[in-house]
Amino acid sequence: MNKSTRSVHATLTTVLFSTLPLFSFAQTEKACNFQGHIIGVESDTLISLGYDLNTSERLFTDTIAMEDGVFKTRIEQNVPMTIVLSPLISQSGKSDKAAMAAVSLATEKIIFLPGDNMTVNGEINRFSISGTQLYDQLNGIAALKEIEKERRGLFDESSALYAKGRKPTQEELDAIRKKFEDCAGKEAGIIIDYIKANPGNIASGYLATRLPLEKGVEAVALLSDNVKQGHLKSMILRIEKAYNDRKAKEIAKTKMQKGMPAPDFKLKNLEGKVMSPADFKGKYLLLDFWGTWCGWCIKGIPDMKKYYAKYSSKIEFVGVDCGDTEAKWRQGVKEHGLPWTNLYADKASTITNDYAISGFPTKILIDPEGKLVEIFVGESPELYNRLDSLFGK
Repeated sequence: MNKSTRSVHATLTTVLFSTLPLFSFAQTEKACNFQGHIIGVESDTLISLGYDLNTSERLFTDTIAMEDGVFKTRIEQNVPMTIVLSPLISQSGKSDKAAMAAVSLATEKIIFLPGDNMTVNGEINRFSISGTQLYDQLNGIAALKEIEKERRGLFDESSALYAKGRKPTQEELDAIRKKFEDCAGKEAGIIIDYIKANPGNIASGYLATRLPLEKGVEAVALLSDNVKQGHLKSMILRIEKAYNDRKAKEIAKTKMQKGMPAPDFKLKNLEGKVMSPADFKGKYLLLDFWGTWCGWCIKGIPDMKKYYAKYSSKIEFVGVDCGDTEAKWRQGVKEHGLPWTNLYADKASTITNDYAISGFPTKILIDPEGKLVEIFVGESPELYNRLDSLFGK
């Protein structure tokens, strides 16, 4: 590594990790449990990001040194996790920000479980994994390898439709889509057959999470208790929760009709007071389902503020934050200066199911008697035209 490259590496590492807790991946006296050979990248450094499999909390962000693409290191965290690897790319003569932007060649997530001794080999965006119970079982399913080859061929075929700037016909697009659907159907059949024959394999638990929701629930029912309660428990539970949430939303959608009573809820405001729709009866109410992570939600805030100032004597705006931690919700309310009532829906809340929320932002207009008037999904002028028609006379 020349002097210029070392300088950029040092600068990037400082920028990346100056505000993050460090978990050193340098080889210690303990034996390495994560090694491999990455080909096709110029960098001699990998960025590794580790996330708790149960909570999705980031556990570490660090760098791994490579020599001719070979690396050896040790992962100390003794919890189920997912790991993402990408090369640290230096670009001499460019700003730190531009060099940072070039870093992200993120790969698929690797599942790393306590006790694993893992080897990764191949290109950064297409590698093989071995040495662990999970991946060794997966590698032994020949039919799935054939499906993967077929899918890669379909991706190449799909790309060829756009070769040299040509525009595919609708018939060509329909044909390739049908091939992908057939491939997915064959894969699902292979996975279900494997799980039926191997209900106690950890690979069965992992494969169940790759299925479409209905098939996934069917597959989970086939798993043995040791798999359901093992390291992949949280992934398996998410399938059942997602399925139950979807069914609950389907039922709720039949009740979310104009003139029907708005579902009840009990959520805390910024002061910790529990509030419900009854607190707003006698006045029009606009529920705004949003989150700090939702770009369109944030983009719509200026219009929301404008119309709140315009009609706040006639309608109450209530922001319902979903998908954030409480700290991020409070920070978001403060950062964006939201002047209306703000409520927080934590993970235990069923309000998004009860109101059949399928996208963010969703804004729901409720009349003074607590009955549904109209539902607006996404940011559009329709909501504000409706408010003008109600109150602008």
